[in-house]
Amino acid sequence: MPLPSDFQFSQSSLQNYVSCPRRFELLYILKINYPAPVSEPVLEYEQHIERGRIFHQMVHQHLIGLPPDTLSSMELDPILSEWWQNYLKAAPTTQMPLKRCAEFSLSTTLSGWRVTARYDLLAVEPRNKAIIVDWKTSITRPKADVLKTRIQTRLYPLILVEAGKTLNEGYPFAPEQIELQYWYPAFPNHPQHFRYGPEQYTKDRGYIQNLIAEIANTPENGFPLTSNTKLCQFCMYRSLCKRGSTAGDWTEMQSSYEAEDFSVPEFQLDFEQLQEIEF
Repeated sequence: MPLPSDFQFSQSSLQNYVSCPRRFELLYILKINYPAPVSEPVLEYEQHIERGRIFHQMVHQHLIGLPPDTLSSMELDPILSEWWQNYLKAAPTTQMPLKRCAEFSLSTTLSGWRVTARYDLLAVEPRNKAIIVDWKTSITRPKADVLKTRIQTRLYPLILVEAGKTLNEGYPFAPEQIELQYWYPAFPNHPQHFRYGPEQYTKDRGYIQNLIAEIANTPENGFPLTSNTKLCQFCMYRSLCKRGSTAGDWTEMQSSYEAEDFSVPEFQLDFEQLQEIEF
């Protein structure tokens, strides 16, 4: 079965492929919904996922104008309450440009395929700079050298350069005008910053294009299993692939940024709302 002609790539699907080509095939091409838990204990894992979803929702509502007191009056579990208070105290957007787009989507075309990005926050000073902010609700804070290799770190600035001129008075952003920030409510004083630039843009564009072309040209049954078998314990397809039958421990999963990244369900994108580059 070939890749559907209307398939739309995202950081999550591309990271899935990099982590395990076979997982990409099972999830996005064959669309197999395999009934296996990602990690144990299941309830604790599901609570963490739901906590992250609510935090994103609360920050979004705050950014579009809902008063902090209204949001603070919600009934929250102790961890989520701590995250929210950390966000309010740290006020991570205070020094950012005032033009802000929360939960904003952009798309472009690379190697003949549509590629999308959903930004938690874009803070823009037109004709000067743009800050990409992504709220990370993992309970570990990965090192910068790990984060810089992730697809999200490479793709999000790239798409903003390619398709962001509607936010910049009709002018494309120059790579050096863009910064990416990962902000962790569990580590409010230690965000991760990545400055973009022309050399990185050229590398990232070539890398993503080649990756997409490689996926699109892979024949049926040509997607191999990952060689990193540690990832299999956090994958719902592990027994299908004969890589074990027991889910990994949730606390161990949290120490693996790879597992945390591709196990969390991706936001559902409203493609009618995507801003698209002009051809």
